[in-house]
Amino acid sequence: EQIKALNVGGSNCVRIITTDHADEAMFALKTRRYTLGKMSEAEAMGLITQWAGILPDIYMPTVKEISKRLGYSAIALALVGAQARQGITWLRLLEVLRDDQGPIANINSDSDELRTKGLKLIINVALSRFGGAQLQRLALLGIFAAGTGTPFSYEAAGMLWDMPPADARSTLDLAVESALVQRLPGGLYAIHPVLREHLRKSATP
Repeated sequence: EQIKALNVGGSNCVRIITTDHADEAMFALKTRRYTLGKMSEAEAMGLITQWAGILPDIYMPTVKEISKRLGYSAIALALVGAQARQGITWLRLLEVLRDDQGPIANINSDSDELRTKGLKLIINVALSRFGGAQLQRLALLGIFAAGTGTPFSYEAAGMLWDMPPADARSTLDLAVESALVQRLPGGLYAIHPVLREHLRKSATP
């Protein structure tokens, strides 16, 4: 039903739908399946540079190792680049991954488990930059995970946090700069589905 609702084009239009439930979609609808591979190293460097703002050659070996340790996950690389732009050193980011993952020779960058654990480590680094009430506010954004994760407004966040809308917008803008929240058109915000569960687990009961 969700896919049928997206059928808003004419006879000469096609739809590209990304899903984790491809087998179900293939069974229910006449579709053609395309499998998306992981990012290449060059694509990963480009994404990190977009977030970090600058990537001097001297740091390239370190950043390449970070990318491999994160399984070239786009959301994790965005978080890494954002943290670097905000002052966390590349060596510190690499140290966090090395302490948990061990020698690079043992790393399988195609492993889903590697990507999941690596993302969790980087999320924890990003959240550690926020103290006390600010951290709790970000964690509470996990409440917007109901249904399909409809985008929310800064007014809604303000209601959740019991604070004026203008202050809520400033807090969300900080989260956007850290790649924890996405800014959408129309003054709306959204949380990547992969981040929601991590945020909810970070919230105190």
